[in-house]
Amino acid sequence: MMLKFVKSATAGAAALAWLGVVATSAAANEKQSCLKSTFEVAQTAQTKSPSEGQLQKLEALLTEIETACEAGKFGEADTKRKALASLVASM
Repeated sequence: MMLKFVKSATAGAAALAWLGVVATSAAANEKQSCLKSTFEVAQTAQTKSPSEGQLQKLEALLTEIETACEAGKFGEADTKRKALASLVASM
């Protein structure tokens, strides 16, 4: 009976460890996706000729978005990414 419990506990621990890896991978994928979306908008900016003020705002937004992505604040990053896209469109 004790051996059955140990096997069951070991299997349960392995399953929890696997779920932790999957959750970690999902979070890492979300961060990568967040950063990739921002990179795509930033690439568009490279084809423009921003003023010094626009360039400073662009750099500040990119830093804020990267920070939000790394912190898992994807809603905040999305809002800032929209502001970035608007800024790039106005260049």
